[in-house]
Amino acid sequence: MIVDAETAIWLSDLIVQSLHGLERGPGLTIEIIGSPHLWTQLIPCFAFEEEPKLTGFVLNFPYRDKSGNPLEVIEQAGITPPPGTTPGDWENRKNAAIHLRRDIPLVALAHFIGDIFEKVLGASPDDELSVQIDYGY
Repeated sequence: MIVDAETAIWLSDLIVQSLHGLERGPGLTIEIIGSPHLWTQLIPCFAFEEEPKLTGFVLNFPYRDKSGNPLEVIEQAGITPPPGTTPGDWENRKNAAIHLRRDIPLVALAHFIGDIFEKVLGASPDDELSVQIDYGY
């Protein structure tokens, strides 16, 4: 399992860390070490009021050998998306995106990302993650 309990806590802490820079447009690029073609990108979405306010997340991932609605592909892989998840833009055989609610528990989000890596992208359960926080999305 790529995302075990310890990894899920680590990844959720990095998500929280990125949210501290919400006004700078954070995003996390999560890759499999040694396999940069296996990646996801988690981008917090926000609206500005007096302060930036988290409105949800976008999860981007490669879609090289896939086509059609990404939520259907995820469900066909045996993954139950978090409640309220909606499809985003996708380009068959290139990239896909899904939208997640802002109130998703971050440890559950980390496990969901791990499921995407294993069951949709084909990563091995023994693979390890590398995470980079970038700004300007």
